[in-house]
Amino acid sequence: MRLKNVISFSAGTLLSRILGFVREATIAYLLGGKDAADAFYVAFRIPNLLRDLFAENSVQTAFVPSFVQAKEKNQAPYEFADSVFTLTLIVLGIITLFGIFLAPFVVKLIAYGFTKYPEKFHLASSLTRITFPFLLFISLSAVLGGILNSYKKFFVPAVSPVLYNIVVISSGVFAYFVLKEAHYPHALAGGVVTGGIVQFLFQWPFVRREGVKLRLRVNLRHPMFQKFFKLLLPVVLSVSFVNLTLFFNTEIASFLGRGAVAYLSYAFRIMHLPIAIFGVAVSTVILPGLVEKFARGENMTDEFEQGMALLLFLIIPASVFMIKDAPGIVGFLFQRGHFTHYDTIMVSQALVFYAPLIVPSSLAKLFQSLYFAQGKVKIPNYSFAIAGVINILLAWYLGFKLGFPGIALASFIAIALRFVVLSIPVFRTMKDGGIFLLRMIKVVILALLFGLFVFTFNPFGDIENMFLHLFIGFSAYYGLGYLWGMFEIKRG
Repeated sequence: MRLKNVISFSAGTLLSRILGFVREATIAYLLGGKDAADAFYVAFRIPNLLRDLFAENSVQTAFVPSFVQAKEKNQAPYEFADSVFTLTLIVLGIITLFGIFLAPFVVKLIAYGFTKYPEKFHLASSLTRITFPFLLFISLSAVLGGILNSYKKFFVPAVSPVLYNIVVISSGVFAYFVLKEAHYPHALAGGVVTGGIVQFLFQWPFVRREGVKLRLRVNLRHPMFQKFFKLLLPVVLSVSFVNLTLFFNTEIASFLGRGAVAYLSYAFRIMHLPIAIFGVAVSTVILPGLVEKFARGENMTDEFEQGMALLLFLIIPASVFMIKDAPGIVGFLFQRGHFTHYDTIMVSQALVFYAPLIVPSSLAKLFQSLYFAQGKVKIPNYSFAIAGVINILLAWYLGFKLGFPGIALASFIAIALRFVVLSIPVFRTMKDGGIFLLRMIKVVILALLFGLFVFTFNPFGDIENMFLHLFIGFSAYYGLGYLWGMFEIKRG
């Protein structure tokens, strides 16, 4: 694994996420924490849940390893890519049509608590009809991104959501200046679909540049399809547990009062930023190399250990900073327009419980890449199942006991347990455990020093100087790591 590939992916993702927060700030400005925000986020969450199920996770853990091996073994890789693309178009096209026609039923299924408020329920149903085609285009975009990642082209797939975010932001600006307030949610929903189309079209020429023309054809007898479906079915089952968890979380939140769904959504977006920039980056970049090594019968341990040390070095400070400065972060990002100081406090309560989730969630993604690179699916499935059951039970108990922040706490406990299940078999088989342990101790000591700084030093304590706090802390953290000779930073 090369650090510059991680930086390339992270740079594209960072740019995308910055605009993503501008998008979320636009939504917060227009909708705040009102019923319209709850309805919009439920409508947007439905195709997003299916997107996780059929698109990004399936592509990353089933398609990419299969396509890389098809290239390594010269087994008609382009024909295999054509088949996966065509099947995605057909299957998700049908699901999209069903979603549009059955929107009220889908909303009732995922947010039954809305039925007590007919106006909110009907708005959510209307928005769901508009946003559902997003599923089709973002899934096709994920296939294109998987092809580019297979060729170790990471920047374009990572930066493509920038265009999506620009379109949604533009739709919000258009709504503010042209439409009445009642139409803001519909304009934003239309921007979601248009943004998905633009994101798909943006990647198309880059895929063709790699020699992949993508014709509409299906060959289920292709030799890699057996491996693909062998990985795909467990991936779908695994992600189904995650989606079931999100489904229950949303269902419970719909009963917890006005704004609960929106508050959790805002907090989740913030928490997911370092996971996307670092956790997804490292696991995505490392996967093609792990698959190639496995196909050649080479040892994957050293590359995996380096990836894990680098990941820990990057994500621990992010988690600590988010816990310490949650109100400042939320206020800086969202507190304007219809998003009040009260909304900031509510979102911060969820963010404090979500923030510790960054570390186990990012590590779980990395360990999952190791398993799927080797075609191993049993342990990841067990981890998803265990975490899903624990999350549902705890969310039900803690949600009604502590309110919506309890749902965030339940998510953290479940993901931490999932990481433990994934990691134990790997640690048992690691060679040179002493060297690896030394790397981990260095990272943890540096992280503890950073945490000590964060919790004892904030020269002004206001939002305007939060970035000074952030800059000084991370500069000191990076500098100490460099002086300590941590290869994860120096590696090119």
